[in-house]
Amino acid sequence: MNNLDQKTLSDLIGLIYDAALDANLWPVLLDGLSNVLNDKLQEFTDPNALSQNNLPTLDSINDLGTFFATWYETGNSLSKEGSHQWLANDPAMALLSPHLERALKINRDIAEIKQSNETLISLLDQLPIGILILDLNINLLAKNQQADYIFGNQQALATIGRPLQLYSSADAKQLKKLVQELCANTNNNQPQVKAMQLHRPKAGHALSAVVMPLTSKQNGQRTEVKILVMVAAPEAFGELPLEIITDIYGLSAAESKLVQSLVKGMSTQEISDSFGISKNTVSSQLKAAFSKTGTKGQTDLVRHVLTHTSPMVLTARTEITEAPGVYRIRRLALGKNDESMKLPDGRTLSYSDSGDPNGIPVILLHAIGGSRLQRHPDDTILTSLGIRLILPDRPGMGRSDAKSNRTLLEYADDIVCLANHLSLDRFHLIGYSVGGTFALATAHQIPDRIIRLGLIASMTPFETMGDLEGMIPLNHMVLSLGRHAPSILMPFMHFMVKGVQRNPAQYFTRILDQIPDEDQKSMKNPVIRASYIESFLEGFRQGAGGLVLEQLLISRHWGFSLSDVRVPTLHWHGEQDRHVTLKMAQLLADQLPSVVTTYVPGAGHFLFYEHWREILGALVSPINRVLNPITPLPRETVAARNKMR
Repeated sequence: MNNLDQKTLSDLIGLIYDAALDANLWPVLLDGLSNVLNDKLQEFTDPNALSQNNLPTLDSINDLGTFFATWYETGNSLSKEGSHQWLANDPAMALLSPHLERALKINRDIAEIKQSNETLISLLDQLPIGILILDLNINLLAKNQQADYIFGNQQALATIGRPLQLYSSADAKQLKKLVQELCANTNNNQPQVKAMQLHRPKAGHALSAVVMPLTSKQNGQRTEVKILVMVAAPEAFGELPLEIITDIYGLSAAESKLVQSLVKGMSTQEISDSFGISKNTVSSQLKAAFSKTGTKGQTDLVRHVLTHTSPMVLTARTEITEAPGVYRIRRLALGKNDESMKLPDGRTLSYSDSGDPNGIPVILLHAIGGSRLQRHPDDTILTSLGIRLILPDRPGMGRSDAKSNRTLLEYADDIVCLANHLSLDRFHLIGYSVGGTFALATAHQIPDRIIRLGLIASMTPFETMGDLEGMIPLNHMVLSLGRHAPSILMPFMHFMVKGVQRNPAQYFTRILDQIPDEDQKSMKNPVIRASYIESFLEGFRQGAGGLVLEQLLISRHWGFSLSDVRVPTLHWHGEQDRHVTLKMAQLLADQLPSVVTTYVPGAGHFLFYEHWREILGALVSPINRVLNPITPLPRETVAARNKMR
């Protein structure tokens, strides 16, 4: 599409600026640009194009952050001399690149403002009091999470953009009166603060509320007045953390627990009864606490802790329910199946360990952008098959530390360390999607440690852009940029990841539009859908760096020949897969010397979920059979179909 029609050009330019303001639209923009870029990228079928265009190699990229800064953060122009000069000379991109540059600058400026705001919001969310910002008509403009908890559970409603509704009409009138009084006195420079109670008959004690005006200035002049309301509910305060008490005062664990209980209002008798210790023990611990805190009595101790420590470390107790279809990145502690280890170079490797702890060991390598959470959510399948499933986060994804300038073949070292850490002599290895690439590289390096290799919808090395024919446009473009214009790939992936993080539901909806009916059946299952999105977001925990580096790795020569991978291999591929096409699957199967390939009719890239039991059962079966057979298509049938396309 080198000659853009006016409507297409106008739509793309509009989308460029819309995406600058709304990161959710970057995946949509990438799809649109792919239709422009792919025609140009199709010209680059020479594997030596990289050296001919003086593009940086992976060996020269010591730090993806630095590499990214040379184009995105410094505002380097698409039209300048450099690795993407061939692209800038394209007529279509010559029209679009100035708009892309402006849009990127707008997005950078907005991102800085948003980052500052998000930092402030995060701080407010840690407070154990509710924060409300109102206009002069008592309409709610903003709130923190603690306000959600207080007003969501204490007979009062607080909805953004609507009037604050209180349980008591008398309280509502009192609040309006206070606001009017505060506004009338904003011109004198004395601090104005009012206080009141918000009654809640069904919840015991009333809420305490402090009301004060907020005035902002622009060019030295006061602008519109807002109202700040701070609300406290006793039950909304969390406990004073034991570790904080211990660190500040040097108390023992037992002494810290005693102080925490006193701050909560327990008597010494209640503490004795609750912890099953004698009064003498309580008295002894109390005397030690007096000495270490410099206090002279129980009342003095509690007052000292409340005034010197609690305001800094008490955290809000919140119970926020997310709306249907809306997801957030979960910044959670490691789950019950999650573990981590230290590698010889000091990096942390995080992994999940599920299923039968004494079962057949299987190490699964996740897809690009995936994480240790990317498995079928029903772990009873693992135990029923007698499988212990170990799933590591690759470097820069999930909770595993990044490793700059890594190669495909080097990843085998991490797997060796993980297997040794778990005392696994030999194990089955399986890779899903791009995880198949890393599984193949690992099998090449340590064949003696692997019992059997499994590949599910595995990525295939490609020689020319023609090998990617039939692939969905976005994947085609990303692989093309990874090979021919890596400096453009980084900022695009950065924005795409931000868009997915902000609105994963929208991204997921776009995926559903591009997959066959059988995949949709699985992905519309709410449990599988939630598991997939959680894994995807966890994979992006550290941003786009790990994703981009892996795109660069798979876009270029892998560093080994498939014909040298001699581990017995089982290979599954969906006949309707457009993320990695059937043609690419056949290229992979034709090059592996010891492989049994199953082409699954009707399935796409997400056959991983629908056929999880059958695939794992076949992998660990001593006679290479599928428990519930998936009928393979004869290779001759696949070849005939490819010729017809």
